[in-house]
Amino acid sequence: MTPLALVQPPANPAPPNGAAVLAVLERRLKELQARDGELCKLQIKLEKQSREPKPTRDPKAEALLQGSEFAPDAVPAYLVPSQLDNVRAERATISRALDLGYRQHTELMLKRAGDIYAEHFPEIAKLEKERVLAALKLQAVDRARERLRERLVKLGGGNVLPTDGPRLLDLGDLEDDVTWIVNRAIADGIMTKSEIERAKNA
Repeated sequence: MTPLALVQPPANPAPPNGAAVLAVLERRLKELQARDGELCKLQIKLEKQSREPKPTRDPKAEALLQGSEFAPDAVPAYLVPSQLDNVRAERATISRALDLGYRQHTELMLKRAGDIYAEHFPEIAKLEKERVLAALKLQAVDRARERLRERLVKLGGGNVLPTDGPRLLDLGDLEDDVTWIVNRAIADGIMTKSEIERAKNA
């Protein structure tokens, strides 16, 4: 079985390739799941032949996850484990190794997602800023439309404008979605408060 280099890296290693590490871990998890399936079938068969399992200790799950072959712990001659004992012990260790591996997999996926986000942050920030500015501009246009509507009504005209109907981004209330994305853009360092104020007053 392929060892997992992540657990015991060599001295002064080169920066690991995130995708490669994930591939190794995912391959190892599949191998352990396949082995557990084989052992499950064997355990069912052996349990029909034995009622009382003998106590046995589990080796370290980390060693199994790295690719080491399973080896039952040494016991006195009068407590030599049966084949069923060994199957149960190996399955228990595989279960622990899978738990450990899936935790590592989750951590690697989160780190990889963070690295990808950081790598693309300039592009993300540029588009998010354009989106916020466009939203603020549309709200400003909507407010100007309402002022125009009020003047038309005062002059005796109608109160309907050609694109009435969809409210789009509304007029900019304290609790609307645009306010939320503005605050998020400021919190994430995409825009400053002064940039927001200039956009609102443009």
